[in-house]
Amino acid sequence: AQIASHLHDAAKDEVLIRAGERAFYKPVRIEAAARFKGENPDCVAISGGTDVGVWINKGFRDPKTFLALSGISGIDQAVVENGAIVLGARASIAQLEQVARAALPEYARVLY
Repeated sequence: AQIASHLHDAAKDEVLIRAGERAFYKPVRIEAAARFKGENPDCVAISGGTDVGVWINKGFRDPKTFLALSGISGIDQAVVENGAIVLGARASIAQLEQVARAALPEYARVLY
């Protein structure tokens, strides 16, 4: 239980790990993510990372720098603003489907 508590607390912290030519960065603010992306234009933004794991395992790509979006709050929503569907970087397809059903039923039908 103590380890779980420490991991839960650490999830709220910014993390930067460098090992040789590889780097992993998990910011907690969108401004920090934008700065890191600007400094590392070839970095790969990940949320869960499953697709990136497939890229690496299949030999399609071997990214050296990762920008994890999981620590940034407020980018996991799908909403309608001023008549447009606005998706956060971590919004799920289920959230898009829900918003699209109400705001743009024609698009929602394409998603199914």
